[in-house]
Amino acid sequence: MPNITEMNATEFRELLHTLVNEELFKSRERLAALLAKDSPQEA
Repeated sequence: MPNITEMNATEFRELLHTLVNEELFKSRERLAALLAKDSPQEA
């Protein structure tokens, strides 16, 4: 993989796409969903 400063627009876009799809982001979404489900609702 080239240095980020040496990437063209397409390579950079592919890198961002890969990072966004990492398990870290999926785990964060699951955690947020669980917290929202378990929190009391205010009326």
